[in-house]
Amino acid sequence: MTDTGVTIRGEHITVTQGWGARPVYRETPELFVLFSDGKKARCLTLLPKHGRSDPSAADRLRAILDRHLTRV
Repeated sequence: MTDTGVTIRGEHITVTQGWGARPVYRETPELFVLFSDGKKARCLTLLPKHGRSDPSAADRLRAILDRHLTRV
C-alpha cells in the first residue's frame, strides 16, 4: 500500500487500484473488505487478516485504510 493505492499480487497477475476505485471499506473479524461506490456495478477487494506474521499488521493496515477510505 502506498499513498496512491493498494497493489495486490497473485501467482499470475498484479493489480494496482487507486484509493478512488474502492473508496469505502468494512472490517470483519477475518477480512478488510474494500467496496466501489458504483451504483450500477459493485466491485470489492478482499484483504484477509490471517497469515500475517506480525499481529500488529492488521492495526497498521486499518490505520492506512482509515487515512484513505471511509469505514462503513
